[in-house]
Amino acid sequence: MFTPMEEHEMHAPKRYLHFVEDSRVRVFTCAGASSCPAANWAVLKAGQEQDAAAALAFAQAQFAQAGALPLVVWAPDALPLSACEAVLSESGYTLRKVPVREFCTGAEESLELHANDCPIVLSASPMKGAQGQLLAESCEGFPGRAELLKRQLRAGARAFFACNRAEIPVSVCLGFGYASTLRLFGLYTAKSQRGKGYGMAVLRAAVRWAQAPGQGYEPFALAPQENGPAVRLLQRAGFLGRPQQRWYAVQGNDPVLRQIETLWL
Repeated sequence: MFTPMEEHEMHAPKRYLHFVEDSRVRVFTCAGASSCPAANWAVLKAGQEQDAAAALAFAQAQFAQAGALPLVVWAPDALPLSACEAVLSESGYTLRKVPVREFCTGAEESLELHANDCPIVLSASPMKGAQGQLLAESCEGFPGRAELLKRQLRAGARAFFACNRAEIPVSVCLGFGYASTLRLFGLYTAKSQRGKGYGMAVLRAAVRWAQAPGQGYEPFALAPQENGPAVRLLQRAGFLGRPQQRWYAVQGNDPVLRQIETLWL
């Protein structure tokens, strides 16, 4: 049995990405965002060790058709690394293990979630005006991310904005709901406004919305252990982090590799 958070990770992307899946493999691709690792990846599924090579070949054919970088990642239902590492290596994949923390809200809400009051906006059309400018800034340096965000928003993702005294959005947090969980992601604060509490304020707004009567979501988030600012912010907000070892394998060496841990996780 999988937890609600694990179910979210396996199935929520099916709402905004093209996918093909059988008993051996699950492959996601995204037209218009072929250079974005968060939109193009494959999972070699557990219980199919004898078919790992064929499953990988099938995934690579899907990536070639989409013009995407071949990327295989850990998932709750993935083959253990020991069962597919040799196949990946033989096919020219570079493997990286990533310590992460899986965060869920604690039994007691952090007092910091009640601080730093500022105007909050839950937007239905965040790709326009000042909100769109902030989202575009958050996508700088990450090809394909803007297209991915558009797809997530069309599929029901929520965009929360914290505003300054002039009511200009300066921080954003997105959340995508699936079943009983809401994954928080895309937390970004304008460079000139960092250190002023806006990130905590917008995170607080997303948590309160998720847990409000009529919503009933359990918010969660993921962060690489080496991303100290994200880990500390979530801990200050009262999230409880569970350490976890994840991995990804990419074929070749490409400039977009630096996106993998910031966008995929």
